[in-house]
Amino acid sequence: MQPDNKKPSAILDLLSFLRPFLGFVCVPLILGQTTEGLTFVAAVLALALLIHFFTTSSTQRHGTGDDFRLILDSACESIFHFTIYIALMLMGWFPIWALFVCYAGDLLVPYLCVLARQRGANVVYRPSLTLRTATHALVQAALILPHIAGPALAPEASLSVSFWLACLAIAVTIGTVIDYSLAILSPRTKS
Repeated sequence: MQPDNKKPSAILDLLSFLRPFLGFVCVPLILGQTTEGLTFVAAVLALALLIHFFTTSSTQRHGTGDDFRLILDSACESIFHFTIYIALMLMGWFPIWALFVCYAGDLLVPYLCVLARQRGANVVYRPSLTLRTATHALVQAALILPHIAGPALAPEASLSVSFWLACLAIAVTIGTVIDYSLAILSPRTKS
């Protein structure tokens, strides 16, 4: 029965490792601002979100959510989103202050999970984590899609949209940190 658990684990690890490389591939495409490149980036965002859903559901189903895998998966996901946000920031499409708040929240979650486990709670993947991941992907896509459609949006409107999308990303990130922090206080939580 042990080989059954190792095979899904190896696939999950490989998929997790794939995400940062996808982010690095996207940086020059975002900076290049070509319609084809930005369309490819939007497709990569969707793929990375699918990878998150697959690894999350497989980890829960196969019970392979150990601390190493949790930190690996979270780190790879954070690097992916951070890389995309850096490229968006360099283009002036995402504010730097929001980048650091989102990344700080991404760094806290895996350590809160490990701390919760030490207190007897199994909080590897909570719904707030998937909501955060989906929100990051949607915010990033929403910042890229207008540039695929063309320069129809005025720069002033883009800055306003960017501000509110950054606020949404921060709110969901803070909500995830609060959710995982509360899980530490409730050692009977099973997620």
